[in-house]
Amino acid sequence: MSATAETRTAKAPRRRVVGSTRRGRDVGSGSVGSAGLRPASGGAHRRLARLIALVTGWRLAALTVAVLLAIPVSVVLASLFAPEPAIWQHLMRHVLPGLLLNTAVLAIGVGLGSAVIGISTAWLVAVHEFPGRRFFSWALLLPLAIPAYVTAFVAIGLLDYTGPLQRALRAAFGGSDWFPPIRSAGGVIAVMTLALFPYVYLLARNAFTTHGKRALEAAQSLGLNRRQGFFRVALPMARPWIAGGVILVVMETLADFGTVAAFNYDTFTTAIYKTWFGLFSLNAAAQLASILILLVFVVLLAESQLRAKTRYVPAGRAESHARSRLRGVRGWIATGYATLILGVAFVVPAVQLVVWAAGVFEDALDARYFEFITHSLVLSGVAALLA
Repeated sequence: MSATAETRTAKAPRRRVVGSTRRGRDVGSGSVGSAGLRPASGGAHRRLARLIALVTGWRLAALTVAVLLAIPVSVVLASLFAPEPAIWQHLMRHVLPGLLLNTAVLAIGVGLGSAVIGISTAWLVAVHEFPGRRFFSWALLLPLAIPAYVTAFVAIGLLDYTGPLQRALRAAFGGSDWFPPIRSAGGVIAVMTLALFPYVYLLARNAFTTHGKRALEAAQSLGLNRRQGFFRVALPMARPWIAGGVILVVMETLADFGTVAAFNYDTFTTAIYKTWFGLFSLNAAAQLASILILLVFVVLLAESQLRAKTRYVPAGRAESHARSRLRGVRGWIATGYATLILGVAFVVPAVQLVVWAAGVFEDALDARYFEFITHSLVLSGVAALLA
């Protein structure tokens, strides 16, 4: 055997040993070994463990919140399995038909009114430029600062038969019988609409800000004018946002007690109170509340089914575009419309409250009110933080 052959033969096993050693070292360090597997490093193990702990923690938190929310609803719904026949015969015969009609009229009226005002003001602010637009973009949210039942007190005080407006009308024209009564279905619908439309306005404004001008440009490219583009393109694109705002308004309407009580307008909330304290039946009151909860579920289910087969896909980047300037009379009409809505929904109630407060300021203001303010701030702050 030649020297070269002996050298090759001697070195061959050494290569195998070195290769085996390298594979063993590589496997130990986390590289792909002979089996084609790569174990995770210690850092990856720790990251995975933290991720699992985080997911588990959020799931536990979500489960806790769900249980806390489900407990009162379950307790109320459980009352349906223990009816009181005598009370329910009375309710079915004399109470429920009127409650269902009044509640339906109120929910539909406030939902439609809030949608009309909220969508129209959102469209003006988001897509158009007119005098005062920047001010109205945030000022139209101010009606949320006044509870609906407070607005109801102001409306009744100003517009009732003994209020200053009807007294002035009787002095000027000799009578005010033709003036529509404020204590009516129309009155409570108008008040709650003015108090709750900012829910729709806020969500619709966000939708129109990101997609409104783009929708108009797409509509114009298809040969549609601005009015057709709004109804056939922009409005359908904003439907999920608008539907969310209207659902919030309807649920607030169904749950309201103070406003309907001020107007003496019977709904499920007033009937629950009267059944509890008038008929002295907490169980029957809980059963009426169960029907109210079921109505809310029906509203949510109906809305979800209406858009179950519709898909909304944003086209391009969600970014704001240059607004269309309303010039001349059209711009001032837009300003006047926004001013009218803000004035009726916020300025008039706020000014009237200040006038009433000034009349009793010296006699009624004491240390209690500072305690009331503290309680309100603490409760609202904690609730906002938890929410």
